[in-house]
Amino acid sequence: MVFDQHWWNDEQAQRFAEDFPQARFLHTVRDPISSYDRMFEHTHADWHWGEEASWRVIRYFTKSDVPHPGMESRTRAIRFEDLHTNTAEIINRLADWLGLPHQASLLKSTFNGTPWVVERAGTTWSGSRPEQALRFSRNISFTDKIILFAMFYENFVAWSYSCPKIFGNALVRGLTCLLIFLIPMKTEAISACAVVKAQGFRP
Repeated sequence: MVFDQHWWNDEQAQRFAEDFPQARFLHTVRDPISSYDRMFEHTHADWHWGEEASWRVIRYFTKSDVPHPGMESRTRAIRFEDLHTNTAEIINRLADWLGLPHQASLLKSTFNGTPWVVERAGTTWSGSRPEQALRFSRNISFTDKIILFAMFYENFVAWSYSCPKIFGNALVRGLTCLLIFLIPMKTEAISACAVVKAQGFRP
């Protein structure tokens, strides 16, 4: 039995564990730059979040960067990029943890035997796709990346994602974060323009 908790919800996780005492939690992590970029696109799509979209994504990242309370011993995490570039090894290790027999079907992207097809920007695929492991930053400027490197430096290091070593200095990280108050992030500008447009204002 698999339950997909797409959005972080501690209360839901607690209820799930009460109903299924042997439940286990598998979290997928991704390069913070790509994660921010992708999540902003989903958040920004709901214009009711308005100019708060950027702040909400950062808040969500910092809140959900740990196992659910009390679930540490039954929690594992895997890198999204490894699923696409080292599929067989990751799936086999996951099967061992779950106590599942190794089967060729575990390496196939299917749902009830039907191929799971993903479509994005006119491209379709099923299964692993190494291109997905690349860093995406369509909605992020150079200064935005610097801010994210500073804010989530420990995440980059913990999960072996490339990050300038200079951000290992706490003082550098602190000074860099001050940029948030001086230079609006590109995502903030995108959100602001969307709000203005949604309210019917025209230049």
